[in-house]
Amino acid sequence: MAELTLDIAGDVVAACRKSSDEIVAAFGRAFEAQVEGLTIGEAATHDPAEPPAGFDGPGLAMLFMFGDRGAIALLPESAGLLPEWYTQPDATGAAKLDTLAQELGALVMPASHVAAATHAFRVESLAEALSRGGAAADAVHVPLALQCGDRQVRLSLIWPLATATDLVPESAAALASTAPASSTAELPKHLRSFLKVEVPVSVLLATQKQSVQDILGIVPGAIIKFDKSCDELLDLVVGDELNVVVELRLRAPREPGPMKALAVALRYHLAGTSRLFQTTATVEVLSTRNGSFESDPAAHAIVSVALASEMRVKARALSDRGSYADAEALLRKAQALIQGTPGFQKGDGTPLGDAYETLADEILVLAKRPARHEYELYKRASRDHADFGTSGASVRAGGKLSEAPPSTRVLLDRARAGVRMPRAYIRVLSGPRAGARLAITRERFVIGRMSSADLAIPDANVSRQHSMIEFVGGSFWLVDMGSTNGPIHRGQRVSRLQLSNGIEFEIADSLLRYEEE
Repeated sequence: MAELTLDIAGDVVAACRKSSDEIVAAFGRAFEAQVEGLTIGEAATHDPAEPPAGFDGPGLAMLFMFGDRGAIALLPESAGLLPEWYTQPDATGAAKLDTLAQELGALVMPASHVAAATHAFRVESLAEALSRGGAAADAVHVPLALQCGDRQVRLSLIWPLATATDLVPESAAALASTAPASSTAELPKHLRSFLKVEVPVSVLLATQKQSVQDILGIVPGAIIKFDKSCDELLDLVVGDELNVVVELRLRAPREPGPMKALAVALRYHLAGTSRLFQTTATVEVLSTRNGSFESDPAAHAIVSVALASEMRVKARALSDRGSYADAEALLRKAQALIQGTPGFQKGDGTPLGDAYETLADEILVLAKRPARHEYELYKRASRDHADFGTSGASVRAGGKLSEAPPSTRVLLDRARAGVRMPRAYIRVLSGPRAGARLAITRERFVIGRMSSADLAIPDANVSRQHSMIEFVGGSFWLVDMGSTNGPIHRGQRVSRLQLSNGIEFEIADSLLRYEEE
């Protein structure tokens, strides 16, 4: 952990100036006040004999902990910015104060100094709190002035405090055991390297069912309200992609030309800071008297996959109730929808082709009218491998290494970097690919019906992604990927099987043997 010393004063002032707009926004949100600007003064030595105005009275203390030492931001109650509720905050008020402390701790300190913990609380005397926290005789004081209308509210940032832990409220100290690691430097070296791995992140904000009539009534500028409190956690998904399908009925303008049909803005904050990100997308349509009535193939494909996915969810619900015939009929309708989409080609590996093959596998299962335990076994096996593909990765929960989300797999790849894979092969003893012998040169070797599989078997009884040979913990494992019939070993279906030289297993009508050299 970087030490909290006097010589970082210049870096602190620079961080405050760089983040001045975000500091203003943080105070405005916390206290629902109109804060218009921030003035940052020069760093100087704090003089206890001449404290800033208001230090002899109560106020808000925001403490930033760096090991046993700390920095503190003090806001006098007499300045007039603090609301009445801050003296005895309820759960919402306490959350606002805690968030303000977290944001301020990230904004006023340089990137080299990340607070291990932050606290916000009222004290009866700011000067007494500073003394109790063990402010050094040569402590640094950076004055900040918030512009609120025609008055300035002065805030003082002071460090280091040698006994800052004495200021931590008892309720916060009781939770200290759950505090995160104080610094990434405390992590083992092989884990610190994981922090450099970049993964795509998307957020599912909210969902809502609406009638077709309401959806058709949506026009540009319309506001859709969701029953989701801002206090709830967002559903964060790593490596996934969310496609939103909106159907609009538009009234054409009198004159031909482009028109904005829909504008969507997504705003979000990076956790622990007030740094605001915004992404805006605008959909334009061209109004013309002699234009084409053809749809955009890429958009059409996304809509078809989304609709088919919705039908598949309903079919799963029917299957859970034992209505296999109705579920099969619904899946066949979804498959026909995919098949009728412009640009569809069976087995081409696109999201359309992937959706079609996924539906085909599930239709095959339901057509056999499986017993309840057989269907439950299929659901468990297919949970993590049989979802529709999109242009992004598909991520679902899972407890096994083979079921980990893509981000985890990237980390596992890094961890495995020093483990050597054996020279292994798959020999096909019987079936459509009899005589073939393929080297396993990658950590996840897929066997399936799709031409993109590492071992493609052209057999209708083989699922699109039937099984996978995965390198885990120094060995290769055979893993069921949610196939219809599963891999068979010694007459029994297996979900996971550790492989060793000479082991034979069946994939539909094909007999395969694992070999090592």
